[in-house]
Amino acid sequence: MNGLKERLKKARFEKGISQRELATRIGRAQSAIAALESGRNKESTNIATIAQVLGVDPVWLETGNGQMKNAYKLDEIIYENQARNGYIQFKQIDLFADSETDRFKDSNIHNEVRLVEISEKWVRKNIGNDFKNTFIITAPDDSMYPTFSNGDLLFVNIAIKCHRGDGVYVIATPKNLLVKRIQATISGDLKIISDNKNYAQETITRTKLKSIHIYGKISAVFAFKTM
Repeated sequence: MNGLKERLKKARFEKGISQRELATRIGRAQSAIAALESGRNKESTNIATIAQVLGVDPVWLETGNGQMKNAYKLDEIIYENQARNGYIQFKQIDLFADSETDRFKDSNIHNEVRLVEISEKWVRKNIGNDFKNTFIITAPDDSMYPTFSNGDLLFVNIAIKCHRGDGVYVIATPKNLLVKRIQATISGDLKIISDNKNYAQETITRTKLKSIHIYGKISAVFAFKTM
């Protein structure tokens, strides 16, 4: 296959997902995927993230070199069916595929995307020994930049269901699902903060705390490098 558009179509068809679903998973509009597949755009800064979602080699996707189905490798991350010695497997789930936030109140209900294999050394250093309740999600937008960027892998400890120290949490509101920094105030209110200053700060008063649900707390981030 000579062009990015043909390789992208092939990978997406074999994965069995629509342009819209792919765009949602990488935090872009469907028109961005359509432009790549039509040839209107011949390159993208999201190649690494697209390859991650489709489960293909990013070098093959971008250039056509190598094999389509090579294990996806990036720094310390690989994707395989079974964990090797020295690696730990995590479930990567797609929380943002469902807009019904009531579903997030049950940590056992989610869409498993794949198993992600991370080196044990990295896990022990960045997460610690208590990682059994940790899942991986993909950062949905740039609201927490520069702390992490759209498409980065976020390790979520779903055993933490309430505010337990200031930090970054996955929060279900009556309208949507957010990944934001939570900061407690003396009055008992919670500030919902975006590290990206282009986003407005919000405050959840004590009387409205029952309107939100904490799905889990971010314990570590694995940043992807764009190509």
